Amino acid sequence: MGRTSRVVVAGARQCGKTSILEKAIYANSTAEKQYIPTVEDTYVGIVETERGTREKLRFYDTAGLDAQHRNLPQHYHALADGYVLVYSVTDSLSFQLLTDMKKDIDRHKEKKDVPIIILGNKSDLAGSSGGVDEATAERWAAGERLRVWQVNTVDRNLLLEPFMNLASRLNPSSPTRPPSLSFIWAARTRTEAAMEVRDMRPSGIIWTCASHACLLATHSNLHIILAS
Repeated sequence: MGRTSRVVVAGARQCGKTSILEKAIYANSTAEKQYIPTVEDTYVGIVETERGTREKLRFYDTAGLDAQHRNLPQHYHALADGYVLVYSVTDSLSFQLLTDMKKDIDRHKEKKDVPIIILGNKSDLAGSSGGVDEATAERWAAGERLRVWQVNTVDRNLLLEPFMNLASRLNPSSPTRPPSLSFIWAARTRTEAAMEVRDMRPSGIIWTCASHACLLATHSNLHIILAS
């Protein structure tokens, strides 16, 4: 594991950026929580790559964009080693904003090969009126030499592949070790906890201790046990 890579997470308002990070890191569902617009939040995760190595990523969860505010503040482009761009499959404007963001990234990065993953969120609601057809998103992505993953925050497993792909591309020179089933996340930084989750073969037991909590889990169920 080398240096910490900085990843900017961006997309339209209410497309589910924060919910994706909450699901991936905590296995938390935010579906029934009141919507609170993000100003900025930071998460740190240790993610297993496709090579079986581990990379430390710092995610910057940014404020949602809209028709009046279509571009990210410039300072994000200065710090970004990679991007997670999110749109909602139920909202065509969110996809238009995403394509504008990609053009803005190209301008700031001078078309350098910056790792980007595209997440079409709320795939469990696909087919609603005013939404984004999957084929349309795929055609655009092919023209940009990108890949789209259809995801949602109901099925956490759908999030594993895109984040592992991103981690693999951010530091392609890392030494290879035998692959495992590990997928490791650390807690959001503002909690000041160094929580780490590991999926270990063959038992599938996930367990860790942190300054504020101990976490014990199986493949499909997570339980947080407050430290005494």
